[in-house]
Formats: sequence, structure tokens, C-alpha cells
Amino acid sequence: MTREDQIQVCKLVAQAIFIDGQLTDNEMQMFDRLLSHFEITPAEKKIIVARNLDDDVSAMAQAIQGEDGKIEALVQLAQAISADGHTTGSERDILLRCASAMGITSEKLKEIVAPHIILD
Repeated sequence: MTREDQIQVCKLVAQAIFIDGQLTDNEMQMFDRLLSHFEITPAEKKIIVARNLDDDVSAMAQAIQGEDGKIEALVQLAQAISADGHTTGSERDILLRCASAMGITSEKLKEIVAPHIILD
């Protein structure tokens, strides 16, 4: 996965966990693990968390080029939106919009995220 894709994945996850206006300890721990996993620098973290809730998640998702990056993004999004123990409609909507923007069908999305979240 390219560095650009890694940063885009982190931006999408940040958007998903901040969308409901509440940041739980579990969400923050999950986000910190993701940043560590990708070895995100402090400068990159500033860019990642400088999100605007009005940012277009579809455009952010389309910016991910590699197939591995797309799968990773959807898995990380599923983990992020379920990290606090419940999933809001706006959080599920982000996941669905991202998959659609990536050209991934709802059936394929369900397969990808099944170990992490149930979409039905």
C-alpha cells in the first residue's frame, strides 16, 4: 500500500470516528493503533486530524488507488465505527458511501466487513 493510501485510510477513519461528535476511549485507542501501524509521523497526524465534518468522504475514498488500500480502508472503517459498542446511521452511511465510491458492491462490502460489523 502506498504512503498516500495509508494517509487516506487514516483520514477516512478519523472522519468516521468524529462524525457522531463523541470520541470514546475505545475509538481513540483504535485510532492510535492505526496511526502506529502505519508509522504515521506527528506532521502527518496533524494533517490527518485536521478534518472538517463537511469533507466529502466519497472523494476521500476515491483517492485510494490500490485494491489493498481499499480493502484496508473498509476494514478499518468497520472497526472504527463499531469501536464504541454501537453504530449510528451516519457512521454506517460513511461506510456505504466509501464502498460505493470505490466501486465495491454492497454484497462485497458485507463480505469484507463481516468479521467486524453486521450491516443488515
